[in-house]
Amino acid sequence: MIIVGFCFYVVDRELIFKSVFEIDRVLKSGKFLSITDFEPLYPTVFKYRNDEKLKVYKNNYSNFFIPSNHYSLVSKIHQTNSVPNTLFSTESKNRVSVSVLYKELYKDIYL
Repeated sequence: MIIVGFCFYVVDRELIFKSVFEIDRVLKSGKFLSITDFEPLYPTVFKYRNDEKLKVYKNNYSNFFIPSNHYSLVSKIHQTNSVPNTLFSTESKNRVSVSVLYKELYKDIYL
């Protein structure tokens, strides 16, 4: 299993696909990938609150893997980053998800 926790949102956009590729390369078929990160309604960019020269990129990062058809979404839990003990935020920018994906490569393809 590979666990990615609050990482993708701070990865520079010039490196995001390289990061996704590297995770896909290392993760073997039959194994799991867990992604915990911000998941707003649509991709957004904000100034990093601790350093306004930096940007953060909030997105549904499980969608970077699922379209390849090698990953299945096993589980997804939504949470909020702003209010303790609240499962869902009405403010899109504060939404967080924990996604568990399963990687499987098919050796035989039947048409």
